[in-house]
Amino acid sequence: MPQPQDAAPRPDPAPPTSIAPIAPDELRLPAAPRPFAAAPASDQAPPPAAQPVEGELLEKTLLRVLLVEDNAGDARLLREYLPPSGTACFEIETVARLSQAMDATRARDFDIVLLDLSLPDGSGLDTYTTLAREAPHLPVVLLTGLNDDALALRAVQAGAQDYLVKGQVNESILSRSLLYAVERHRVQSQLKTLSVQDALTGLYNRRGFLSMAEQHLKTAARESRAMALFYADLDGMKQINDRFGHHEGDWALIKAAEVLRATFREADVLARLGGDEFTVLAWMRSGEDIERVTQRLREHLQAVNEHAHRAFALGISVGAALVRPGEVCSVGELLARADRALYEAKRNKPRSALPDPLPPAS
Repeated sequence: MPQPQDAAPRPDPAPPTSIAPIAPDELRLPAAPRPFAAAPASDQAPPPAAQPVEGELLEKTLLRVLLVEDNAGDARLLREYLPPSGTACFEIETVARLSQAMDATRARDFDIVLLDLSLPDGSGLDTYTTLAREAPHLPVVLLTGLNDDALALRAVQAGAQDYLVKGQVNESILSRSLLYAVERHRVQSQLKTLSVQDALTGLYNRRGFLSMAEQHLKTAARESRAMALFYADLDGMKQINDRFGHHEGDWALIKAAEVLRATFREADVLARLGGDEFTVLAWMRSGEDIERVTQRLREHLQAVNEHAHRAFALGISVGAALVRPGEVCSVGELLARADRALYEAKRNKPRSALPDPLPPAS
């Protein structure tokens, strides 16, 4: 965060104080399809020196498919096209309604959805968009009796992985479409994650934070819930880099991310905006939560310093801006308010600059 020219210099870090380090959560990327080992021909295992016959299938891909189809005849035929043996193994669960499909995705794990666009409670492309909002983590292949290129194009633009016409589907087309759809979706999800992730800390980067924060603020305004934005930066980051090297500066950034992960909840949005600047958008029950969270951050910071045995102590300054229930506030405005609070906190260290508290939740 740029400082005004007349800003007071950063105070020296406090003496180290410490506990066991806080293990960071790993960012979970979509997993590849699970390998399914082919059963051996007999109970006797092959000798260690045995070599596979050329072209022999060593592994199969196991895919759990949710088939959403209200026509019993079509559902039976599609199941026959996806036998439990072959290049891939398919475990298929069939439901007849869109509402049942949404319930199933909430209750059980699937790898892909095969979705008919004409259902008793859903019709056309709206059927797909409704399911996609409920289960955005799942790839979807669409089925329809209409050979409509314009509809197919709109479906793919909306996010569907493929568009199949029932009368043109056979076993090889269907199984290949599902396999390719799962792999495409996995790669796309990885690329999307990497585009919004800070490579050093694993937190959101600025792009990811702005996108997630916008959604959370809209939800808070709609549901009349309180939120707080915490803006933090590391004390003496330039001195750490200059005196001890950039590898120590990287260590300080990684440990700061660990402190934030340990302090806040999974539902909160944690990000490294760049350089030594971090921000967290957190759900609040009352204004008193802000002071409790800030105290918890100090305790975790003290724990890291006591355990680290570094030549310097890790210091974090923090300011907070509050969004009261029903208040409409843009991400930019909230960042500016929290930035001003951070500047005041740094001028008055060790006391953090906090907004006026909300009344305690009833």
